[in-house]
Amino acid sequence: MRVGASLPELAIDLSPTVVVSTALATMDFTPVHHDVEGARAQGSKDISSTS
Repeated sequence: MRVGASLPELAIDLSPTVVVSTALATMDFTPVHHDVEGARAQGSKDISSTS
C-alpha cells in the first residue's frame, strides 16, 4: 500500500453484543452500555444508538 492510497470501507455491525463486550473489555461499567432502559432514560433509542 502506498502513502495516500484509499483504504477499503470497513463496516462493523454495532449489535448489543458488540457494545456490551467492548464496554466490558475496557472495564467501562457505565449502565447505558448494557442497560436498555438506562440508555433510553438518557435519550438513546437503545444501548447501541447515539440518538
